[in-house]
Amino acid sequence: MSSGWRLRTIVHEALANLGASGIRGGVVGIALSTMVAGLVSAELATAADVKDQVRRFDAAGGRVAVVDGPDGLAADRCEELRWRPFVSGAGGWRRAGQRSALNAPRVPFELWEITGDIVRVWDPRSSSPSRPGYVVGRAVAQEIGLRDGAWLGLDGMPAAPVTVADPSERNPLAARVILDPVAPSGRLAQCWVELVPNALPAALGWLPAHFAPDEVEARPVVSRGAFDVNPGEMLARRPQRWAWVLVGLVGATVLALAALFRRADAALYRAFGLGRLGLLLMHQVEAIVLVSGALLVGSLWGITAGALRTGPPSVDAAWLALRSSTLAAAVTVLVGPLGAWLAGAGSPAALLKER
Repeated sequence: MSSGWRLRTIVHEALANLGASGIRGGVVGIALSTMVAGLVSAELATAADVKDQVRRFDAAGGRVAVVDGPDGLAADRCEELRWRPFVSGAGGWRRAGQRSALNAPRVPFELWEITGDIVRVWDPRSSSPSRPGYVVGRAVAQEIGLRDGAWLGLDGMPAAPVTVADPSERNPLAARVILDPVAPSGRLAQCWVELVPNALPAALGWLPAHFAPDEVEARPVVSRGAFDVNPGEMLARRPQRWAWVLVGLVGATVLALAALFRRADAALYRAFGLGRLGLLLMHQVEAIVLVSGALLVGSLWGITAGALRTGPPSVDAAWLALRSSTLAAAVTVLVGPLGAWLAGAGSPAALLKER
């Protein structure tokens, strides 16, 4: 490797250089930490944006399919879907005429009979009614002065307690009617089915067969072109997916310039028998120490900044950010010390003359 220089001696000399040049190492470390923090912060911001898009997609009914047909469909077949794999909820509805509420006798409301989990499918923030009675949307509740748990009497029907829900985002029509939970029998106008993530495309194919011999069609509540909701694909196409290469090369340039400014030191090492390969290895050890510290400080800095801006990151988001920053650090460590190789070019005598 180098005449009279052993690996242990080179490592010791590299650590001694770091200790003797704290100011220079600190400036380089701050520069590297800033770049790492920026990369981590950008990755966390992108992951948070993807998470928000998925949340909005799910809230709008992105995993919900509606099944209907010209002659309706069997209620028991809709009920069976509640127990199928990859189905998180299912239920149906049918019209049952108009009724006037005793609270507002001159205002007729349409009455829908509902089955299964349809209230939860329409309003994910609520649950299927846990008590017998009617379910009304917030618009109806405000119009006739009802609150959750109050009693409602309808023309020609017994009074019953009310559960207030808000189905307006997924089914605005249901927000203007009174819903009456019934047993799953007879025919339904529609069956709404909520799937687990990524199961909707396949379900659109097998749902019509499930309701055979009824001729029905299944369609998504939200058009598949309205959102791109595959988080993996969205992150794979993120604008800064190759930013770690740029950050790593910029960091390597900082290390290379620092090595070129130490050309006088390189001349002395060459004069004492250290070859260019040994000089490269010495700077590689220095780079590992500096970049490791910068990676730790910059990652913590970036995660803290991201948490203050978008809230605590998820494990997946933090892993994505740390993966990118680690790759950038690896590029810096591998490429940056090449500056020492350039600084040590030439004969020892020529380098000493340049000092």
